[in-house]
Amino acid sequence: MKQRHTAGYQTPKNQIFYPFHPRCGETVAVIRTHRFQGTDVFLVLQPDGTLAHVPRWMMVETAARHSLGSQPRLSLDYLRNLRLEIDALLNFLDSDSNAEEAVNEARACKAASGSLRTRQRTGSSAAQPAEGNASFGRDAAGRDRDGGGEQGDRR
Repeated sequence: MKQRHTAGYQTPKNQIFYPFHPRCGETVAVIRTHRFQGTDVFLVLQPDGTLAHVPRWMMVETAARHSLGSQPRLSLDYLRNLRLEIDALLNFLDSDSNAEEAVNEARACKAASGSLRTRQRTGSSAAQPAEGNASFGRDAAGRDRDGGGEQGDRR
């Protein structure tokens, strides 16, 4: 008989200790363990045959100590300071994102500027004609002779 691989959990069945889980106190069949959205989870078999993720920490006896109280455990000052720290971090991330957008915009402007003939010679993708622009890529003299320019059309 081949031994089952049980790395990651002790037994194929574990109890849910977290008091606010709907199946608290029940022993559940663990199918496997893995990481899901950055958290270690057990994949457990539900009574109806479906599978569910249960965070690993909910199956540790210390999870039974979680409780609700009538008085907050964190002071209002602490929560306000935490909010300030989070706001500062979000602003930092936002400014970092804006800096990246500015770099991308600068590249786009640089690609859009410059000589069309140079881009045509180098085979740049920016040298491809836009739909319906018949004068694109023609030399200026030929375009002016035929009157094929859209802007500043002087006849």
